Amino acid sequence: MSPVLIISFIAVYFCFLMSIAWYTSRKSTAESYFLGNKASPWYAVAFGMIGDSLSGVTYISVPGKVERRISPIYNW
Repeated sequence: MSPVLIISFIAVYFCFLMSIAWYTSRKSTAESYFLGNKASPWYAVAFGMIGDSLSGVTYISVPGKVERRISPIYNW
């Protein structure tokens, strides 16, 4: 694949995500975002908090641990 094609896919995907965000947030406020309009069930909030913490750990610490185990440069 050419770099231009890859960058164009990323640009189209980014525009698609931004259009979804704009469409779904037209009538929202910051309070409704953080409080969920006080209509979210407890299990949805619990799964959201667990997913949020796991995604942060996954994107930050797991690649470093894998690199440290695989690469002989970092095994000191």
